[in-house]
Formats: sequence, structure tokens, C-alpha cells
Amino acid sequence: MPREYLFEFTERAEVAYGRLPKAVQVRIDEVLQRIQRIGLRRPYVAKIRGHERIYLARAGKDIRIIFQVEGDTMTILDIVSHDKIQRLSRLYDWGTGV
Repeated sequence: MPREYLFEFTERAEVAYGRLPKAVQVRIDEVLQRIQRIGLRRPYVAKIRGHERIYLARAGKDIRIIFQVEGDTMTILDIVSHDKIQRLSRLYDWGTGV
């Protein structure tokens, strides 16, 4: 049975979320609700290689949610474009595939 998470947003994630169009915000909310229902399962969520508790979730074609899980708390670290994830993955060798 999936764990019920308490969601927290970093200041960076709150700013990123607030700048998005309402339709994208709704999509992010839906993705977080899905994670709440089914847990940290592929293909919806991918663990970032080399980081024990940091994950990536798709929120549409171009938006990714970066989050960390500690116990029952899921901290949304940032919400970024797919292009930014690609640049970061080359820098840090994340190899997420999401």
C-alpha cells in the first residue's frame, strides 16, 4: 500500500509553481495526487542516479518535478522545464530517463 506523504515546497519550488499557467499548476497537483495514490512507481517517477532520496516526476511533456523523500515527507525541491533537466543531467550525470 502506498505511503501517505506530507507535501512541502521549498521557496524555490513555490516561486516556480506560482509562475506557471493555471493549467500546468493543475497538472502538477494531479501528478502529486497520483504519487499519493500509487507511490514512487515507474514510469511516473524516476530516482535520480547517485542521489539516494531524490526523484523526478513528469508533469506533462515539458515540466518535471524534482523532489526528495524523507520518511513520510515529500519536499518539492523545484519545478523545471525538461530542457533544464537535460542540461543538469549532463552536468551531474543523473541519467534519469524521465
